Amino acid sequence: MVDCKERIKPWDSDRKKIFLESIDSDQLYELLISLDNTCSNMKNTTEGDIDEIVAKLNKVHIDAAKISLGTSKPSRGNIKMSKQSNNSKPWLNNVCQKARTKYRNSKVYYFRKRTEGAYKKYKEHEKSYQINP
Repeated sequence: MVDCKERIKPWDSDRKKIFLESIDSDQLYELLISLDNTCSNMKNTTEGDIDEIVAKLNKVHIDAAKISLGTSKPSRGNIKMSKQSNNSKPWLNNVCQKARTKYRNSKVYYFRKRTEGAYKKYKEHEKSYQINP
């Protein structure tokens, strides 16, 4: 199974030969035998048996891919501010955050549209945001 902390690098057709050489033939042979047994005994085959065969096949391919393509650690991406930083700001509660969001959204909307209604909402949200803290 693939570990969440490592990612297999993208497919590179230049490494096809290495990939084919790194497939474990012993595991494939065992898989072929278990698949043949499953096909010959279809009446007693369960979903668990089929799932087991598929899992083994996936493992063979993933192991070969790790060897031939290599692995990399996934990037952490955008890291947002943690909730702990808000603990140092006791005035920043949910009411204040909602008021700030409404104010910022109405401000952006007004500066894009420049209409009288947008200006009124912008000023209204500005006042409610200033009163909240």
